[in-house]
Amino acid sequence: MIKKIINTCAFILILFFMMPSYLTVFAKEIPLELDKAYDACAFTVTTEKYGYYDVTVISPKKDEYKGTIDGSDSTEVLVKDVTAGSWKVRVEESHNESSMASEGSSKDIESQNDTDIGKVKVSVRGIDVSSYTIDKDIKVAKDINGLKMYFKDDNIEIEWSDQSVGNVVVTVTDTQTNVEISKESVKGNSFECEIPKQTKQITIAVVPATSSNIENAASQFTLDVMGVPNASVVYENKEFVNTTTIPVSVELRDKYALEFVVNDKVVEDVPMKDAGTYEYEIPVNEGENRIRTYIIDEKGNMRSTAYQVVKDSESPVLKLEREYDGAKTYNEKVTFEGTVTGQDLFTINDSEVKVSGDGVWKYEYELHDGDNSVVFKATDLAGNETVYPATVIRLIKVKKDVPFIPIIIGVILIVGVVFIIWKRKNPGNRPYNNMIDSIREKPTEKNTVVPAKNKKNGTDKKLNDIQRFGIELIIVVVAAVSIFKFVLIPFTCPSESMQPTIEAGSWGFFNGIAYAFKSPKRGDIISFYSKELDKLLCKRVIGLPGDTVSFYDGYVYINDGLVYEEYIGEDVETNSAISDFVVPKGCYFVLGDNRENSYDSRFWDDPYVKKSAIKGKWMTTLLHFDKDKR
Repeated sequence: MIKKIINTCAFILILFFMMPSYLTVFAKEIPLELDKAYDACAFTVTTEKYGYYDVTVISPKKDEYKGTIDGSDSTEVLVKDVTAGSWKVRVEESHNESSMASEGSSKDIESQNDTDIGKVKVSVRGIDVSSYTIDKDIKVAKDINGLKMYFKDDNIEIEWSDQSVGNVVVTVTDTQTNVEISKESVKGNSFECEIPKQTKQITIAVVPATSSNIENAASQFTLDVMGVPNASVVYENKEFVNTTTIPVSVELRDKYALEFVVNDKVVEDVPMKDAGTYEYEIPVNEGENRIRTYIIDEKGNMRSTAYQVVKDSESPVLKLEREYDGAKTYNEKVTFEGTVTGQDLFTINDSEVKVSGDGVWKYEYELHDGDNSVVFKATDLAGNETVYPATVIRLIKVKKDVPFIPIIIGVILIVGVVFIIWKRKNPGNRPYNNMIDSIREKPTEKNTVVPAKNKKNGTDKKLNDIQRFGIELIIVVVAAVSIFKFVLIPFTCPSESMQPTIEAGSWGFFNGIAYAFKSPKRGDIISFYSKELDKLLCKRVIGLPGDTVSFYDGYVYINDGLVYEEYIGEDVETNSAISDFVVPKGCYFVLGDNRENSYDSRFWDDPYVKKSAIKGKWMTTLLHFDKDKR
């Protein structure tokens, strides 16, 4: 009975070892008991995690048979002349530097201790020598060094570092449907094929081409098709840029590595990052840029987010019909013309300008008094700008009034004098004689004298010639004094401050009643009394009440508008130690035309002339005396 039980147990053990055994442990060494000898056995080792491991199969005689797991999760070690007894399979971290380098650097791979290896599955399969004979000259899958496989978007990528293995046959099959997806004999060191979207799991068989006809020589791997990573990539929403880099924002909700590729060239590798949001600047080249950001999980599977952008660093070409900067005009409007190419938008002071198909444009612009800042700007889709700033000056016209009142008074005076002279030569005008004769001394009541009648004609005695001449002379003198005292005020220019308009020593007239009913205007030459110098001066009115008179770069500005002064030389500069003057109410700011040799409002303690101090308006120069010759 006992013998029967022992035989039964032995039979069960034989069946157990003839079937694949699964030993899941959290250790590096797995013991195996084989109850009989085999011509050959295949020891298949599968790890829970992808990685790089050294696998050693140890016989009862302590002979060792080596295998490696290079970036995958399984390998197969083939052993000839397998004897019965206690066998061991040892799995440990790989220290093969070449395999580590193929992944980038050793620091990119997590250190693997006992718990890092995770669960290990070992299966032993006996091989029938009649159908498959292992020979030392026959390469099998375990001989392919550096074998690794991973998903890249919708493709499966298989790579190996072995340069001596020759062609490799790779077969990819849908595990669920057993439909072959791809089979190819690869001449190089990599293989890829697209995985149909509906496929959930694939089986990969890899074998050297020289052993492809040998049964069970291929290594098989089963992989779940990569899903969508728990991460997102956000690019800047632009089709064109003019920068050397573009920003990329990556949000990781799990632990991932990153890879940035521009035009199929890797520009940056980022090792494993913890969950979080990260910002990167990706370099771009002139022209079209095809960009992919890959999210890489711990198994090396890669999923990308694509983006395409054009770098354009060439600015639009803008040409103006003529030079507008510094242009001066009295017109209210100016027409700008020119051509522009390579632009998406063309503006003048932020107003869009219509451009014809050949790049020609024309734009009418309304000016205000003084300086007009105009900015021509052409912008393309990439943000490149061509900017042309210009300042167009609308000149302020200084109105010159015709002195009608002094002219009329002068004409009347001249006519009066001529009339008197004419009447003296033609005394027969009775109304005139009667008017002169009527100018007599009135008699008093006590001494009333009745004029005697002329005995000859019976009329009153008339004024004699001397009396008449005296009256006429008094009238002329009074009229002349009144005119030259209050209307036509004679004046001699005492200095060179008004040159070249009025030379020093010039003699002329001021209109004394010019401002009786109106105020001085800008540009008027006035005579006024200066308390500071205690004498009459002659200057030109520049600033009116309320004006701000400024001096900048040798020019005079009124309320920020440039004053065009045709009465001074083009090369004459007007400068002042004080840059701005605000003219008070009822006052005026005056300058001499000889700006570089004039003591005027710029230098006085009180720079403003009150209207009450103004004596008249300059009319004309009659005579000029050279001061050096007098």
